[in-house]
Amino acid sequence: MAAPASSGALWANVQDEDDSALPLWKAVLIALALELLVPVLLYGVDWSFLPNFTEPHPTPVMSVRLEQPPPPEPPRPEIKR
Repeated sequence: MAAPASSGALWANVQDEDDSALPLWKAVLIALALELLVPVLLYGVDWSFLPNFTEPHPTPVMSVRLEQPPPPEPPRPEIKR
């Protein structure tokens, strides 16, 4: 069996066969825009207009101590007359 003819290394093609590939200059511009946009959004914008999401103050805990009820009175003997 004869080996198929080789056209060279896999990376030997100068042009991309896939038209959906992004040119390098466009990829660099997108990366540069993101690198500049993210810090500007994080540090350059005043975010104080957003609501403050701090935790609410803790509710004070109240403790109640109940006294024991008085013991029941013993039954009174009936006096017969």
